[in-house]
Amino acid sequence: MNRKPPDGWHCEKPMAWCRAIRPVALPAGQMCVALALASFANAGDGKNARPGLSRLQWVTGTSRSTVVSALGELEQMWLLHCSERSTGRGHASVYWLTVHDEIERYGSTFEDWTADRRPADAGGKGSAARPFRGAKGPVPPEQGSRISA
Repeated sequence: MNRKPPDGWHCEKPMAWCRAIRPVALPAGQMCVALALASFANAGDGKNARPGLSRLQWVTGTSRSTVVSALGELEQMWLLHCSERSTGRGHASVYWLTVHDEIERYGSTFEDWTADRRPADAGGKGSAARPFRGAKGPVPPEQGSRISA
């Protein structure tokens, strides 16, 4: 892959990388592969994730084609960098978890996501919240709950 990385490109620790990619609009299979790959990276610098395709299939419960396409898409967005390509069976590719200054263009905020998918929640419309009614009816206030106000 001989593309020029975007400005501000750098490797990131796995948990920080997971937080950074959280708002990125990825399909479920790609997000699953991304988060699984992060679990294999070095904790200190986010480098040297080398689980192999079969291991990623097993961890994510997805197909081989989903894993391969997810890795390709993540590389296209510069959320992953492949430092070494696989040379065959027993020699997995080596990935680095990367972020860059342009990551915002791939995502949206939780509030935007909610408004797009649940317009009734975004507008404040709909019915008012009702107390929970269990199998025996509502819980009388004197019995209360274990949570104190």
